[in-house]
Amino acid sequence: MDTNQTNNQETHEILEIVRFIKDNAVTQTELKSEFTQQRGSLLAAMDTKLGLLEDHIDIKLEQRLEQHRSDIITHVDSFAALHQKLEQELTALRAKYERIEERLERVEKHLALQPA
Repeated sequence: MDTNQTNNQETHEILEIVRFIKDNAVTQTELKSEFTQQRGSLLAAMDTKLGLLEDHIDIKLEQRLEQHRSDIITHVDSFAALHQKLEQELTALRAKYERIEERLERVEKHLALQPA
C-alpha cells in the first residue's frame, strides 16, 4: 500500500501542477492580444522616430541646399561684376582706338599721305 499511497501522492502532485499551469498559463487569445498591443506600441515608436529622422534629414538637406544656393549666387555675382569690368574696359579701349584712328587721319592729312 505504501507504493499505492506514493503513487496517489505523486498523481495528486502532478494534478496540482497541471491545475496550476491551466489556471496561470497564457491562452492563445491573450498572447495574440499582448502581441498586437506590443506591436502597435513598437510601430508607433518607430513611426515617431522615423518622423524625427525625416525632419532631421529635411533640415540638413535644406541647410546644404541653402549653402549651395548661396555659393552659386556669390559666383554669379562675381561673374556679373567681372563682365561689367570687362565691358567698361572694352568701351575704354574702343574710345582709345577711335582717338588713335582720328589722330592717324590728321597726321596722314597733314603729311598728305594716302591711307592704305
